[in-house]
Formats: sequence, structure tokens, C-alpha cells
Amino acid sequence: MRKLLLLLTIWGITNTLSAQEKTFAPFVKGGVLISNGTTNDSQEALWGYNLGVGAYIHLFKNSSLYAVPSLELKRKGARLSAQYDAEITTKCLYLQLTADLARRFHPNRNQAISFGLGPYVAYGVSGKTYGSPGVYLYNGVPVDRRYDTFGTEIGFERWDAGIHTFMEYELKKFFIGTSFEVGAVSVDRRRLSVNRNGLSFMDFNLYLGYRF
Repeated sequence: MRKLLLLLTIWGITNTLSAQEKTFAPFVKGGVLISNGTTNDSQEALWGYNLGVGAYIHLFKNSSLYAVPSLELKRKGARLSAQYDAEITTKCLYLQLTADLARRFHPNRNQAISFGLGPYVAYGVSGKTYGSPGVYLYNGVPVDRRYDTFGTEIGFERWDAGIHTFMEYELKKFFIGTSFEVGAVSVDRRRLSVNRNGLSFMDFNLYLGYRF
């Protein structure tokens, strides 16, 4: 019985090692996301998208620990309550750098399951903000046009940062994943909404990808 258990253990270890991947494995991914603000006056969530590239970098031999840096283009935003029962919608396009630390497990040779957590930093490339007809955004700025979210009228901070977490299932190099992130920076300098605590973004992502 002991010999059988020993043989099974050796077989399991051998199978795990044979399933290990190369040290550097780049990937591409893309999908949709739902985003909203973190303030309690945030209204319905907005749909967006994410497109990105990255890599799995094996940190230690015979371990399941990986560094997973990625660079993504993300469209996200929020719809907020304003004064006089009005609404303000803001949409932003970010270029985002994420640095996750992940554990990667192999149920068999052709499958992998990954869990990761890490910080992100993002830069606002472009965006539009507008309000309900007939109201003012703030301090007499009318809503007769769409404003640049990062321009002088709206004045959102371009830099954002926060925490990112993800889970992925891979089959023969194709994978499906979900991720969630929440900002730790108040990007709303003007306090557009009725909430005066500042605005950060949070979003839930669903995506497909391919690992090379």
C-alpha cells in the first residue's frame, strides 16, 4: 500500500512538472466591462470595453507563482446624481498598467486556473461628460454641449490608481477571465455630483484571450 501511494505521489509530481509552462508567455485579451462610481449617489452602471496585452512570467522553478504585468485600454465611467434631480454622465478612456501577482494551477496538461491580485495605475487619454437637458454641471457651466472630461471645464484628474484582482480558466491556450478593480484616487476635483467625498471608479470585466 505504501509503495502504491509513493508511486502515485511520484506520478503526480512528474505530471505537474511536465505541465509547467515556459518562463515568459505573452497573451492578448479583450472583452466588455460594467463600471460605476464608488460614491453612494452613483446611478446605473455604464457598459464599456477592455483591450490588452500582457505576459505570464514564471518567478520560481517548480512553483505556481507568476508575475502578470499587462497594458490595457479601458473605457469606463459613471452616471451621477446632480442638483435638482438632474444626472451627470461621465465617460473616460484610460491606458492602464497592471502588475498582478498570481497563482497558477494545472488540473491536467491542457488546462490551467489562475488567481491574481495587484495594483494598477492608469492615465486618462480622453473622455466626455454631459448632463441632463436644462441643468448646469457646476458653477453655471451649461450642458449645451459635451465637455472634455479632462479639460478645464470638468477638470478630472488624468492619473488614477487602485487595486485589481482576476480569475482565469485556460484550455489549450485559449482562456476566459473575469476581473474586478476599484480606484483609490479621487478623480473628480470639481465635485460634480451632490456627494462631496470625491469620485473613484470601479468596474467588473469579462474577457476572452489567447496565450502564446
